[in-house]
Amino acid sequence: MSGLAAIVPAVLNSAAFGQNSTKPGAKTPPPPAPKPPASPSAPADPFATLSSSVFYQQIGSNFIFRRSTSSTFIDMKLIAVETLRPTEGAGGNAPLKECFALVFEGPARSRYRQSTFNVEHGTLGKFQIFVVPTGAMSRWGWTYVATINRIKP
Repeated sequence: MSGLAAIVPAVLNSAAFGQNSTKPGAKTPPPPAPKPPASPSAPADPFATLSSSVFYQQIGSNFIFRRSTSSTFIDMKLIAVETLRPTEGAGGNAPLKECFALVFEGPARSRYRQSTFNVEHGTLGKFQIFVVPTGAMSRWGWTYVATINRIKP
């Protein structure tokens, strides 16, 4: 029984506290820095605070669109904000819904496929949005639309 007692402490020493057996002198990378806790007042999705009236104030301004898989960007101008009638819920009421469309004008040289883009704007910040080509061209370029249907809390 004394032989078993000698083996157990040796095994526990090498595996104690989740340690790995590494070569002597080998350096282990430091643990990643902890992320700061999210502010309880900050929304999880910054896009959630952007209403149609906020976008309406930005008509004529430029937005930078990037796909997450590409380093290139597309410069698009917001040319219209269209109010859409929400579908009515049970009982014929839809007061807690906001529905609108954002119409963007992109470059004439290229036509882009529908995709979710990372968007940056000088005033509105960064957010993600799904944009679809309309198939129409304006005076300056191809047009794209993002339809927003959201239930307000």
